[in-house]
Amino acid sequence: MIKLQKHIKGYDSYKDSWVEWIGNIPSDWETKKIKFFCVVKRWASPRPIDDLRYFDDENWEYWWVRISDVTASGKYLNITEQKLSDLWKSFSVPLLPWEFVISIAWSVWKQIITNIKCCIHDGFVYLKWLKLNKNYLFLIFEWWEIYKWLWKLWTQLNLNSETIWNLVIPIMSNEIQLKITEYLDEKLNIINSIIEKKQKQIELLQERRSSVINKAVTKWLDSNVEMKDSWIEWIGEISNKFNLAPLKRLVKIKITDWPHLTPEFIDDDIDAIPFISAESIKDNRIDFNYRRWNISKELHEEFCKKCKPLKDDIFIIKSGSTTGRIAMVEVDFEFNIWSPLALVRARQDRCIPKYLYYALQNDIFQNQVQLFWSFWTQPNIWMWILEVLMITLPTLEDQIRIIEYIEKETLLIDEMIWKVKESIELLKEYKFSFISNVITGKVKVI
Repeated sequence: MIKLQKHIKGYDSYKDSWVEWIGNIPSDWETKKIKFFCVVKRWASPRPIDDLRYFDDENWEYWWVRISDVTASGKYLNITEQKLSDLWKSFSVPLLPWEFVISIAWSVWKQIITNIKCCIHDGFVYLKWLKLNKNYLFLIFEWWEIYKWLWKLWTQLNLNSETIWNLVIPIMSNEIQLKITEYLDEKLNIINSIIEKKQKQIELLQERRSSVINKAVTKWLDSNVEMKDSWIEWIGEISNKFNLAPLKRLVKIKITDWPHLTPEFIDDDIDAIPFISAESIKDNRIDFNYRRWNISKELHEEFCKKCKPLKDDIFIIKSGSTTGRIAMVEVDFEFNIWSPLALVRARQDRCIPKYLYYALQNDIFQNQVQLFWSFWTQPNIWMWILEVLMITLPTLEDQIRIIEYIEKETLLIDEMIWKVKESIELLKEYKFSFISNVITGKVKVI
């Protein structure tokens, strides 16, 4: 583990904070709700400009912050993809002075400090600093205990303005706040730089993995195979051993999603059914640790009247910042899904499910998704468009050979990715523990 300081010591005396997840704090500190120190607001979205090429930065001073801008940024946001149109005037939306603003994206659970004059999408809550150091506030929301507490309280992570308004945090003098932020910035930079390097390792390994799949699904198993023109401009050449088929010709049932209503969630019990959405799709698999929560068996049965998820089904994310990502059902237990996921069930007399799973990860399919999705606040692709996107289709015998080749070639890569990710998770645990100990006063900042 990283050695960040030689001598760790606490403060002279402590008292009970009376907050379970904070524990004891130094005797001269307090715990108070954020509403006593910050303005917490959320507004409706204005309409953005679709094409920045026709507008002058001097005339269009305010930028429009969307979730995709935040996911691509670090601690500070200095630029966005879009600006505001005149229609923002019809909204009761403030144009935020950059000096004192921090925005929290509820759907990606990420905080940001805006260094630009901007207006925010309604997927954010914004906090305007009044009596707290904004960098200290940033650290508060980098502290994982905050999210664990919110999750426990609301059964799902819902950073609405009321939730944030009533959030209890440790409060100390401005001088101590400044010392804490300076101290943690220095120490966390060490951890973050190591995590960043490891994440780049993962990106390189994932590129290698993608190249294996692309080669097998586009060029066959022989790089010298004769290619032929697909006669589709955005697809280009494919192996002469393959045909092209629209996705709708390879599915057993019509591509479908689930009801577009927000269900009532319940806690874990013997009859609870896991309920997942786009955030559960991680690395082309379903991670049930990131499920929305649970629904009742009765509601599950009602949803299943439209379609019931089965093993070997494939999900495509059809809306949000991760549109186009793929996952395959590898479990036998019952669960249900929300509307951002589209279900694809392979017609096995034409297409083996595992082959379709790899083909949907292939650049040919993913490029089509990006070409034909619509874009408003976030990408979105309609199911009728998914149905007509083209898939490379070899014979069933060749599909088996391709699956065997991909799984053999990616086995070592997947193991390496898993090991790097495991080390990142350990670093993050250490990072969150380190933040927690400093913010709650278990470690004294000298």
